[in-house]
Amino acid sequence: MGDFPISFGRYQLVERLAVGGMAELFVAAAPGEHGFQKKVVIKRLLPHLIDDDTYNAMFIDEAKLTARLVHPKIAQTFELGKVDDALFIAMEYVDGIDVLALLREFAARRRRVEPQLAAWIAYEVLDALDYAHNLIGEDGARLNIVHRDISPSNVLLSVRGDIKLVDFGIARQQDPDRAHKSKSGTLKGKYGYMSPEQVIEQSLDARSDLFSVGVVLAELLTGRRLFAATNELDVLIMVRDAKLVRFDKYGSDVDPDLSKIVRKALRKSVDERWQSAAVFRDAVGEWLFENRHRMTSRAVAEVVVELRDAVVERRSKTVNAGTTVLDDIAVGRAPSDEAVVARSASEDAVPVPAEREPSMPLISVSYEPPQGTDPAISSRPITAGDLAAHVAHPRADTVHARPATRAAIVQTGSAAGGLQVKRPVPSSRSRPPTPHGRDGERDGIVEVPIADTISAAVEAITLPVTDRPAGPSDDSAMRAFDEIHPQREIAVPPEDYARRKQPTPPALSEIADPPDDAGEFSTTSPLRVLFRLMTARATGLLLVAVGGIRKEIYVRDGQPEYVSSNVASELFGNYLVSKNVLSDGELAMALAMMPHYGGKLGDTLVGLGLLKPLEVFRHLTRQVRTKIIDVCTWNKGSFGWYAGRENPREAFPLDFNAFEILGAGALALSDEFIEAWIARNAALRLRAARTRRVGPERFEVKGLVELCEMLDGRRSVADLVEASPDRLERLRTGRMLSLLESCDLARPS
Repeated sequence: MGDFPISFGRYQLVERLAVGGMAELFVAAAPGEHGFQKKVVIKRLLPHLIDDDTYNAMFIDEAKLTARLVHPKIAQTFELGKVDDALFIAMEYVDGIDVLALLREFAARRRRVEPQLAAWIAYEVLDALDYAHNLIGEDGARLNIVHRDISPSNVLLSVRGDIKLVDFGIARQQDPDRAHKSKSGTLKGKYGYMSPEQVIEQSLDARSDLFSVGVVLAELLTGRRLFAATNELDVLIMVRDAKLVRFDKYGSDVDPDLSKIVRKALRKSVDERWQSAAVFRDAVGEWLFENRHRMTSRAVAEVVVELRDAVVERRSKTVNAGTTVLDDIAVGRAPSDEAVVARSASEDAVPVPAEREPSMPLISVSYEPPQGTDPAISSRPITAGDLAAHVAHPRADTVHARPATRAAIVQTGSAAGGLQVKRPVPSSRSRPPTPHGRDGERDGIVEVPIADTISAAVEAITLPVTDRPAGPSDDSAMRAFDEIHPQREIAVPPEDYARRKQPTPPALSEIADPPDDAGEFSTTSPLRVLFRLMTARATGLLLVAVGGIRKEIYVRDGQPEYVSSNVASELFGNYLVSKNVLSDGELAMALAMMPHYGGKLGDTLVGLGLLKPLEVFRHLTRQVRTKIIDVCTWNKGSFGWYAGRENPREAFPLDFNAFEILGAGALALSDEFIEAWIARNAALRLRAARTRRVGPERFEVKGLVELCEMLDGRRSVADLVEASPDRLERLRTGRMLSLLESCDLARPS
C-alpha cells in the first residue's frame, strides 16, 4: 500500500484501519465545496474477490441491510459504490476505541472496568439490538434481523461518549433474496462469542444475540475471556454446553443481582434466557437505577479520552511496522487458522501471509495483559501447520503469533521437506514422548516431513522458546496480522500421499460375556431398542450387527456417546471425502501427519489448515448422527446390550437431541419397508398413549404432533394412510405411524 493519502473515487484514503478476508477498512475524507470535508470509513472489497459473485452478493447484502438501520446507537451506512470495479461501502466514522481495546488497556494496567460502565455498555448495545430485532420492512412485516457477530470489537465507544454497534456484515434476515450461502458464512462469528445454537447449527433468532451480549458483559465484569481453552475445539464445546466455570471463578465478586442478570443471558436453553433485547435491557437498567448508578455520555467519554492515546499509539506502531491489527482473541487458536506476523530482534515487523478471515472488524487486539504467558498455550506443541501456510519469502525472518509466548525464526537451506520445530514440553493433549524423546527429535528439534496441501511446502522452521516467565494460565497474548500475500505452489501434491496405504477400520471390542439383553431386529425394530435405552437413561454398550457389518454404540444416560463400526467408509476421514470436504490426497497426507498431532485426525486437519475447528466440530457431530440414522433403517440383523460397559476410547463430547435422530431415522426408512409395514398393519387401529415419557414434539418431525392427536382408536392405519392422495405423503404418514408405534407413543386400541 502506497503512502497516504490515496485517491479513491471522490474520497481520499488517509489511513488503513484493518484488513480481513473479505474487505479492508480505511479512514477517508469526503471532500466538498469550499473546503468542506467529512471523515468516513470506507470498507472496500479486496481485489482478489472483485470477480467473485458470492462475495459481491454478500457485500451488497450487507450494504442494503445496514442502510435500513437508522439508529443513534448503530454506526450509519451512507453509500454503496464502485471504483475501478471494486465495491465499497461508505460508513460513519466513530472517533474513539472499541470495547476490546478498552478491555486490553485495563488489563495491561491491572484495572477492572467499573460494573456500572460495563452494565451501561450492555444497556446501550441492547437498545440498538432492540431496534434491529424489531425493524419493520417496507411490506410492514418484521425483518427478524439477527446480528450473529456481537463481540467486543464490534462495540465502539466514541470520544463524545456514544456507544455504537457496528459490523452487521454477517447479519441475517428472513428474506429469500438473502438466502445465498457462502462457503464460510456459518464460520464468520468469533467462536468465543457464538451462542450454543450457533455452534450446533440450529436455527437462530434474536435470543442468540442476547447470549453474545451476555458473554461481552461477563468479560467486561471479570476482565477475562469467558470461554477460553488451549484449542478452539474445546472453546466450541464450552460454548455449546454454556459452561460458566470461568465466570464462577473470576466473577465471584460481581454484585449478586447483576450476576443473576448475566447468568440468565447465558443459559444454554433459549427458552430460559431473556426473551428479548428490551427485557434484557430493562433488567440492566433497573439494576443501574436500584444501585443509584447514573451513567452519562460524559462518564464514557472520560474513559475513552484516558485510553485513546495509548490505543492509537499501539495501532500506529503496528501499522507503521507493515502490519494491521485484526480482531482475533480466541485462546489457543492454531496459527494455521490465524494470520501470523513477524518481529525481528530489532523489533522490526516482517509481513507474513495471513489466512483470509471472513469477518471485517475494526481495530482489535487481545485485552489480556501482555506480561507473562499462558503455560497451557506456550506448552502446546507447535503443529506442522503452524507456519506452513504463512512462509512466502526465502529469507531469515523472525515470526511470532504470540509475542509474550514465543518467537519463530524462518530459515532456508535446511533439509528439503523437513520441518524443524524447537518447542517446550507438550501439554497433556499432545502426543506422549517416547523413551528417547519424540520421534526424530534431537536437542529439542523435531524433524517432520510436511507439505501444505493448500499453498506451499515449508523447507525448515525453527521455533525457539522464549525465556519469559510463565504467567496466569488464562492470559492470552496480542495477535498481530499482516496483509495477504500470494503463496507458493505446492511442493508435494496431496495426490502423492493418496498412493500410500489407506487406513483400515479399528478392531471392535471382542466381548466374551453374554449380553444383558439381546434380540433380532426382525421382531424388535432398532427404533424401539434405541428409544427404550434413551428413555431409561441407560448407560452401556449396544452392539448391533447385520451381515458382515458390526457397530458399537456406547450410550451414557440415554445419549449416544460414541459410535464405531468395521465399515471403512464410516471412518471420519473417509466420511469427509465422501462429502467432498477433503480430497483423497488431503486425507492421506493428514493421516500421515497424525502421529505429530497426538494421533487425532480432527486436530491434524485443523493444524494443517484443511478445516477450521468449527467445521471439524460440526462434521464429527453430523457423522455420528448419520451412523445412528443408518442403524435405524435396519430391518434385519441382531443386537446385544451390555449394561454399564464404559467406552474405553477417548470420545468427542456430543450433545444433540437423540430423539430427533430417531425421527430422522424413521423418515429414512426405505419405501419397500414402509409399504410392507403398512400392508402388515393395515387393519391396526392406534390410539395415542395417555402416559408417555416423551412427547411427539421431541422428534422434530413436521406433522407428527398433529398425527398423534388424530389417533383416537377409531381409524385404522390404512384409513390414515389413504387419506393422503399423494403417494409420497402416504409413505410419509406410514413412516410417522411406524415411529409412533415403535416408540410406544401409540398403541393398539
